[in-house]
Amino acid sequence: MRLVAALVRATQPTRLLDLGTGFGYSALWLASECAPGARIEAIDRFPEHVARAREFAKSAGLSDRIEFIAGEVEEVLARAAGPYDFIHDDAWFAVAPPYFERVIELLRPGGAWTMANWFLLEDALSGAPRRDWSEFAGADWPANTIAYAERLTRDARLDVTWTLSPPLAIAIKR
Repeated sequence: MRLVAALVRATQPTRLLDLGTGFGYSALWLASECAPGARIEAIDRFPEHVARAREFAKSAGLSDRIEFIAGEVEEVLARAAGPYDFIHDDAWFAVAPPYFERVIELLRPGGAWTMANWFLLEDALSGAPRRDWSEFAGADWPANTIAYAERLTRDARLDVTWTLSPPLAIAIKR
């Protein structure tokens, strides 16, 4: 999250989304680097994760910047009103997410979309994964991961790059 936080610090977004927030780790990083008055909407499918994330945000003194939302990312995004300046996606895993088009719709031109979990691309391309990801992502995870990477790079609405360490995709909406 240090790289994502540096991007936030450099771009100073005021409306952010954190997809797949878990216990709020990434939301806390985002909130700590935003300008005063910035707002983060942090979504996770598990209400127990959202409850813990709220506790951590309160302890960190950042709860006034973060709205935690329990629900499936795709369903919450269907009701969201853009545009957003910055979207951090830690909810996808191996296969292109069903909310792909919606994220692009919600992101303002010039806005940034960061995506975690791209260690899967290295594992898929190397043929020597560090573990058996099929338990989490199905047997076709290598082909699905590569197909998603290709979809991102071919999308004319985005400028996309990857970093190896940390394994992160960064897309800027044209």
